Amino acid sequence: MTAHGGQFFAAAQQLGWSTEQALNQLLDFSASLNPLQPDFDLNINPALLMHYPPEQASPLQQLLAEKLQLHTAQIRLTNGISAAIFDFFNWLRPKQTLLYSPLYGEYARAAKLFSPHTQLIRRDLDSDSLVFPSQLNADSIVVLVNPATPDGRRYPRTQLIALLQHCQAHQAWLCIDESFLPFIGWQTEHSLRDQLAHYPKLIIFQSLTKYYGCAGIRIGAILAHPTQLENWPQATWPIATLDSLLMTQALLQANFDARTQAWLKQAKQDLITQLNDCRLIEKIYPSEANFILLKLHTPAQPLAEYLARQGLLIRACDNFGFNQPHIRLAVKTPAAHQRLATALDNYPC
Repeated sequence: MTAHGGQFFAAAQQLGWSTEQALNQLLDFSASLNPLQPDFDLNINPALLMHYPPEQASPLQQLLAEKLQLHTAQIRLTNGISAAIFDFFNWLRPKQTLLYSPLYGEYARAAKLFSPHTQLIRRDLDSDSLVFPSQLNADSIVVLVNPATPDGRRYPRTQLIALLQHCQAHQAWLCIDESFLPFIGWQTEHSLRDQLAHYPKLIIFQSLTKYYGCAGIRIGAILAHPTQLENWPQATWPIATLDSLLMTQALLQANFDARTQAWLKQAKQDLITQLNDCRLIEKIYPSEANFILLKLHTPAQPLAEYLARQGLLIRACDNFGFNQPHIRLAVKTPAAHQRLATALDNYPC
């Protein structure tokens, strides 16, 4: 099984399962998606699909601006955050990149392609404090994922503001990935969005499909000072009409946030309770996101392969640079958690 998360259909093919069988029986704990999903209405006029989509989906952009308490000029919709990451690095081609690690692999891959010098700043997963880079050149890029992956730690706003000011003092760019922040809340007190107007070199990446449980839709948002977005590279292709319509439906569902908050509070505690007595687990890291990181007593990859044969996909974290085996698990439903806990208890080791 692949070590990368979210490879649902590839895993089904390796197992020899049909798509229908996989959708009914395969549980994907490797992809940290909201299992609730909005009530999508797929009864769409086919004539809409006959025409090329606009460069920017204006109704969706306006809805998102209201949700984020921003101006539309501070938002650029994009075909997923991965594409935006590579466009960002290709646009700036920084001589120096500093990545708070562990983090998404896309940032390291983009830096390898477009930045000659990349430095990893290893985060202490047991601390809320960040070590600020001492050697920081003008126009360097500093990247922090908050809440962080794979551990789900959210860094306090005081730390983020201090890091932002540190970067500004060195005329460096600060890129904050807030993809999982909506699971904590959309309030500006959790985000640096309210600083965009004051810091032209602040860039925020905001995924939408994780929170709304629709990874089959490729859509996200770049949040930045209007001057930067005016100069941002033009996307190869605009947001697909169908993607825009479905995400608009999601944003219009007023009770979805309350449902998600209630689910996550109860479901995450249920998952932790189910795993507390598991003999394979050495440590469960505290997390404010919709996933948890586990340190294991046993190698992660053989465990992942065993669980896959039971129809359970997990994220082995061997490529995050840990000295001991770790796995990441998405929060699901109590029934899914029980099935996972039973499989872990039956693991022959």
